Amino acid sequence: MQQLPQAEPHQNPQDNLADINRSASVICRVRPLLPYETDQQLVFNSNPNSYLYQPVKNRFGDVTLQEQIFSFDHTFAHTDSNEIVYSSLEFERLINLFFNSGVVTCMSFGQTSSGKTYTTTYLVNRVLQDLFNLNSENKYSFQMQYFEIFGEKCTDLMTGTEIFIKEDNMRNIVIQNVQTIQLETFEQAYTCIKQGQQSRLQTATQRNNNSSRSHAVLKLMCTNNTCPIADIGEFYIIDLAGSEGSGDRTEHDRELIKQAAAINSSLMALKSCLQARMVASSREGELRYVHIPYRNSKLTLLLKECFELSSIKKSHTMIIAHVTPCEKDVKQSVNTLKYVSQMKIAVQNAKILTVNPENPVVWDLVKVNQFISEASNNRIKPETITGDGMSGLQLCKLPEPEFIQRAMTNPGVGEKAAKHIYLKLWNKVIDAKMVVRKELKKPVMTQKDRDQQEQEYLLELIKRSK
Repeated sequence: MQQLPQAEPHQNPQDNLADINRSASVICRVRPLLPYETDQQLVFNSNPNSYLYQPVKNRFGDVTLQEQIFSFDHTFAHTDSNEIVYSSLEFERLINLFFNSGVVTCMSFGQTSSGKTYTTTYLVNRVLQDLFNLNSENKYSFQMQYFEIFGEKCTDLMTGTEIFIKEDNMRNIVIQNVQTIQLETFEQAYTCIKQGQQSRLQTATQRNNNSSRSHAVLKLMCTNNTCPIADIGEFYIIDLAGSEGSGDRTEHDRELIKQAAAINSSLMALKSCLQARMVASSREGELRYVHIPYRNSKLTLLLKECFELSSIKKSHTMIIAHVTPCEKDVKQSVNTLKYVSQMKIAVQNAKILTVNPENPVVWDLVKVNQFISEASNNRIKPETITGDGMSGLQLCKLPEPEFIQRAMTNPGVGEKAAKHIYLKLWNKVIDAKMVVRKELKKPVMTQKDRDQQEQEYLLELIKRSK
């Protein structure tokens, strides 16, 4: 075989960093060969590219190495430490987005035994440390939920009880029966995480004595103590279960085969949503309406906001592809690198919605109060619904039973009347969504079309000025 390259020292060019102004970034990390592995290393990173050398036999039986190059926003070699990964990706910027009511999602993706949990565990600890270090004035308060998803079953890692991920009438994703823990210190948060990790579904497999068989989801929430109507920030850190090729399942028993099928099915649902999101933004950098099948699994339902073509909130999704350098894993590594690298090329920013004054999610407190008064013919005092203050988005996230219960505290307002007002709000939300969908369904204009339109506009101005 020809001589292979050596790993290069880590480079950190500014334009390769995960850009907070984009709605997605794709990263690649190669783990080192483990002490017991005797394979030749066939995957190398030279930021921002990954190089994979696949053994190919010609018709004479000679083996040559076919080079394949994959481009990412940032890559990390097998020699790069967790500290280099964290500092290079500037997680502090993601934390600031989280503080400002944004939605951050960080997913570790790759085959089993590729180092996902190793990376994720470090990222969780560092993010928690920085949350408290950057909050010295106690401007924010933090909460956490920690649960696992295995197929269609979801379990709270803190209590062991079954939880339910659903979509409410307002199309918000809600997690029922999950324990929400108020975080006061890093030490408390660290203890909770360690406790939850011990409850995660793990099984000894051919590749890993402690193979994670579920997707572990840490959901952090941030409340702005100085602005009650500010929306809650959300930070998801997800350690996905590893995909398995046929070679990894040769010695599986029936239970392991069942687990592998559930894992691969859920990952396929995730891939389908990411693929649809790519198709939606594949023409001239413009977004077009495409059905995204996020309801096909509990994992994708939870991550619905990652796939949105339009949003009222800023969000950033970071996918870290993990690959092994081993010759026996080349096929799996090619699949991982090919799939994730495509996202860098295709995924465009989610369109930030222009302000539609009829859309309840953009209402301020004044507009919320006005709606409640008008919809109830002044029978409901707005403060009985909104308390100390509530934005339109917060009003839309208020569960229907709670909305009705609050409305019924007003004299003469029964359940039927309260539900009627809730349905008025619901109808306004649906109408606003239809406006967005129609906008996304408009024909996509090419640059040539835009230039022609601008030229016609200028000619019309000249004509009118004469």
